[in-house]
Amino acid sequence: MKKVLIGSLVFLFAISLPISAKAVPKKANWENKIVTSLNGTYQSTTDIAFVHNRFGVVYSDYRNGNSEIYLSLLNRQGKKIKADLNVSNDSGDSMEPTIIWNGRSFGIFWWEHWSAKYAEISINGTLLTAPVFIANGVHISAVWNKKTHEYGVTWWGDAGGGSIPGAVFVRMDRLGNKLSPIIPLNSTVETDYYRPSIAFDGKNYGVAWSDRRGCSGTCSVVAFTIVNQAGVKIIADKAVTTTPEALWTIVWNEHEYAMISSGSSSASLLRVGKTGNVLSFSPLPSNYTIDNAQYFGLLWDKNHYVVSMKSIMPTGPVNADIFVAKYDRFGGAIGDPVKISDSLNHDYFPSRPILAHNSVAVSWIGNLWQPDENITFAQSGQF
Repeated sequence: MKKVLIGSLVFLFAISLPISAKAVPKKANWENKIVTSLNGTYQSTTDIAFVHNRFGVVYSDYRNGNSEIYLSLLNRQGKKIKADLNVSNDSGDSMEPTIIWNGRSFGIFWWEHWSAKYAEISINGTLLTAPVFIANGVHISAVWNKKTHEYGVTWWGDAGGGSIPGAVFVRMDRLGNKLSPIIPLNSTVETDYYRPSIAFDGKNYGVAWSDRRGCSGTCSVVAFTIVNQAGVKIIADKAVTTTPEALWTIVWNEHEYAMISSGSSSASLLRVGKTGNVLSFSPLPSNYTIDNAQYFGLLWDKNHYVVSMKSIMPTGPVNADIFVAKYDRFGGAIGDPVKISDSLNHDYFPSRPILAHNSVAVSWIGNLWQPDENITFAQSGQF
């Protein structure tokens, strides 16, 4: 029921949008490759990592009767290296995987039964650390801290001891051991759950989310706080937008934290300094693709952002497609968004874009809800 409801709402949102502006071209160098055919998905995101000339792509699949997390390893050209690895092993549905390279192995995070889980996988696709229970919660975001060799992890849950549900944080090692207490990050009492997102600035962790502290508790705004390397919250969590906004993602761009959120009209770039001060909040340059996009992923590529998103073409069949776009540090457009998916039906849930030497790579679910539903991968060295 949940799968059908979410899909229906997203589809209705898509078909209700006006059609205007020019079509966005698909560049020939984004060659689509099918990673694996699916046996149904649970409206779950995909994620991707790259190291030592190979990609790790994680996703959920029903091939064993319920939604489980799988890892596919691809070579530099996007060809599968070995059989898919079943990472999770639970009777319930496992979903929303995140994959992080930790300098030695892949760390994979996901949730099932409202429980946050973790597993360590070798670069050759073997299970090093069996699934570890982190805590009760959902919607996990993680980042690797190379200086202290640990993860900073956030999710929606509670810190125990009667704490209010909301964004929480913990430090973890490669084996899944907690290095600090789980701490609550939000100070407001929430009735909804949401997806926090985390970034590391070389010293501290910035965590953002959208909760309903806006409009006297009736609308969502983006909230933000900072946690130090000891796992201690060092600034009070606060709203960093004044208009209703839903947070999608956060990165550190070597200067400040950068976030993408979306409101009633379009997506915006929010820049926040190391101390939590808002530097700027401005809509991304308006065009049909950006105005109607969802599921944003964000990459800082030394001097510009690469953004992945799900949107629809302004002409032709009303099907969701995957796009990428480039922006400067302040949100100025660098060229037009590029359509990178080529299936005839809905393409959804793009991963964050990642760097693979000089290429940018993205994965997503292709042909959603169709008999040939699959995980698709594409990269471009010229984008």
